[in-house]
Amino acid sequence: LDVCLQGEQTGIDVARHLRRAHSIPIVFLTSQADARTVAAARDLKANGYIVKPFTEDSVFAGIETAFGNFLDGEREAVGASGPVRGGLAPY
Repeated sequence: LDVCLQGEQTGIDVARHLRRAHSIPIVFLTSQADARTVAAARDLKANGYIVKPFTEDSVFAGIETAFGNFLDGEREAVGASGPVRGGLAPY
């Protein structure tokens, strides 16, 4: 999700709505790296924050880590155990 979107809402606004409505991982991919924006993403408990310009490797690593951490959190919330299933690796 980019922080800068066309229209009145920002990516932070969209992420806030998504957090209230759905249990999904949120990763920001944006050129905005100022302290206020990063703090807003942190306060929303974003699962990842990737700053442009980016490489394919940094996007893969950021999404893989964020998705794995999200699944770990979901598993802990329901008291499950065992290996995490999902993520991008090895794809």
